[in-house]
Amino acid sequence: MITPTGIQSVADHGALYAVLGQRVLSEYLEQQLGEFRFDVDLAEGTLRFTSTADPNRTVVARAHVIASIAPGPRSILWGWAHPQTPDTTVAATLRSLGERHGIGDLLSSEVAFTTAAHGDELGDDIAQLAHTIAAAAVEATGMTPYYSVPSGGGSRFVFLLEGIPLRPVDLAIDGAGITSALMGSVTTDQRAALLGLARHAGFGSTDAREAVDITDRRGSRLTCSFDEQNRLTGLTMHLVPPEG
Repeated sequence: MITPTGIQSVADHGALYAVLGQRVLSEYLEQQLGEFRFDVDLAEGTLRFTSTADPNRTVVARAHVIASIAPGPRSILWGWAHPQTPDTTVAATLRSLGERHGIGDLLSSEVAFTTAAHGDELGDDIAQLAHTIAAAAVEATGMTPYYSVPSGGGSRFVFLLEGIPLRPVDLAIDGAGITSALMGSVTTDQRAALLGLARHAGFGSTDAREAVDITDRRGSRLTCSFDEQNRLTGLTMHLVPPEG
């Protein structure tokens, strides 16, 4: 699958923060619900998670439609142009970013993507594209977490979620998993992803040619080295846990 270049260039910066936000969401839902199912109400703009063991235990989020992805036309329809989007404020942030930086893929209401895949492989490509779109939305809005859901016929919706009382991404708590998160993210520029994490999470950062340093207020520190393609080649860390 070929991700439109403009979308990928934005996603590179939000990818790591997006992955860590997903981990925080998964942690919270497991604590609150255990195994769960989900239901989307597009008209209300909500996504409801319900425990499969106890239907009285639920977590409800405000769900902002960022995009829908359709396998038939091989296209992305942005949430700000989607006829079922009740509130386009958040989705339009991507369009505004596109206007500021001249990114055409964020300005057209519908954008084509290319893949030769069919069947299950096409479904896998669409799921991966959903993660890339979500990372771009996280970068544009600074919001996390996101959620991607199938919507029938192989299509998918991508949502940014709001209103779930999640802990913030924390360098001491999440730092040990940053390498695996970075390797599992959709970024093509790991340096940009680490700097994006620092910016969105409110960490300090220093960007030198040889390395990036990320620090927090408690004194936790990551030092990351890169090769000439901005791929991570080494990481050292000193993590100071939260008090209590």
